[in-house]
Formats: sequence, C-alpha cells, structure tokens
Amino acid sequence: MTEHPVLFNDEMMRAILAGLKTQTRRPIKPQPEPYAGGVYPGHKAKHPAPYIDAYCGELKTAQNPRRMSDRWYWWTEDDRLGPEVGRCPFGVPGDTLWVRECFSPHYFGNRKPGYRADWTTGAADLGVEPKWTPSIHMPRWASRLNLTVKRVWVERFNEISNADIVVEGIEGYENDSHGMRSEIFGQFMTRWDAIYAKRGLGWDVNPWVWACEWDAPPY
Repeated sequence: MTEHPVLFNDEMMRAILAGLKTQTRRPIKPQPEPYAGGVYPGHKAKHPAPYIDAYCGELKTAQNPRRMSDRWYWWTEDDRLGPEVGRCPFGVPGDTLWVRECFSPHYFGNRKPGYRADWTTGAADLGVEPKWTPSIHMPRWASRLNLTVKRVWVERFNEISNADIVVEGIEGYENDSHGMRSEIFGQFMTRWDAIYAKRGLGWDVNPWVWACEWDAPPY
C-alpha cells in the first residue's frame, strides 16, 4: 500500500465528510497527445480506437485484481503498448489518499489542529477567525482523513455520467441516468471552471482527466 497526498477545498471537504462526495477528477498534466494507434499486420482489432489504460504489472491483491500500476499508456486497437501518458497521482486500488486541507496548526493554542471547513459551517463560534495555513502546506501529521482508493480510470471531462456528477458532491439530485443532465452538469462545469479555466483546462476544451473513487469515510 502506498500513500498519496490529495488537496481538497472547504466545499469539497464538507461534502466528503457528509458522505456525499466519493469521487474526484483532476486534469492530466500534460494533456495526452493524440495517438493514431493502428493494427499490426495479421492481428485483429479488439477495440474500435486507441485507448488509455494502466500498465498491469503489479502484484495481484484483493483491492487490485487487475494488477494495475500507476503508469498509464496509450494502447493500440489490438492491445499493443503505445506512448506513455503519465503516472496517476491517485496510485492504484488499495492505496491511501491522505487529505490536505486548509488548517490552523495550533487552533487557538490547542495542541490539535483546526480545520477551516469546520469553521465555515459555524461549528466554531470563537468570534475571531484563526490564522489559516493553505492546504498545500499541510504536513502528514495534521491530516485528519485517509481515503482508500477503490477505483481509478481515465476519461474525457464530458464523458462523466449523471450518477458520477452526484457523487462528485453535487447535492439535491437523484442518482440516476435520466433527466436533469443540463442542470447538474452545469453546476459541475461551474465548479470545475472556478479552479481550472484560468489554467486553460476548462470544461469547454474537454480535457482528459484522472478519475478516482474511494470508499466513503466511516462517519
């Protein structure tokens, strides 16, 4: 089992802690170059087009029966190895994501850290807001949440399903594949663009993304 740090903002933290968010997506950096693929003479195509998948060379475990590694590649239509895409920041099924969030190392003199996601919900009523440390600077000891990776995959942004948008933390909708597509997708697009549009990876360019699903925390 390997550990990987993962950053979440306050809104996402509250959704995770409430059990509403069990998936996340992050753009692949750099974005994969187009790949023509092809079928070797005498071989038969098993797929309609080239595809991106993990190289499966790790030890088989109950959590990772495919033996997936964190290295992802283009594959040809007849399953031959193509160019490398990159290393998945979420690791492989069975790995641990330790969550980084905005925090206060010594919460009003307490020995334990405090977390801004809790403060903004009104849980703290001390009147004076603490000095917060950005999530990127959170050390391992201050993290309060570990998530066990259940599944990792690659897709284009626009391929997300209604059901997956809901478990990305979009509240108030039935977890099904019918109706409300434009409204829930619109909310997801807005949230995505608030983070990634200024980096040239907004929803309108339909970027390739790493996708990860974890088991909901036990509370």
